[in-house]
Amino acid sequence: MPPDADDDLASDRALADAIIRDAFRRDADRVVAVVAEVIERLKAKRGYSAQELEAAARALLDELSAGPAEVVDKRLRRFDGGR
Repeated sequence: MPPDADDDLASDRALADAIIRDAFRRDADRVVAVVAEVIERLKAKRGYSAQELEAAARALLDELSAGPAEVVDKRLRRFDGGR
């Protein structure tokens, strides 16, 4: 890996973070819906457990300062069997 590849990766991640945070600020419900869709795909195709995916999703949404808990819970129920 070239020496500046780490800098490029850090810049790419910072840009992605900024885009995600901006999208979350504008339409949190849509971002949560997309996260739920990705979780469904990962659960179906990659064999991750629902518990692993739920923990990862909650950590991500917490990091994004995920607005009202009921919005997050409603969307996450879609992939964890409606608990």
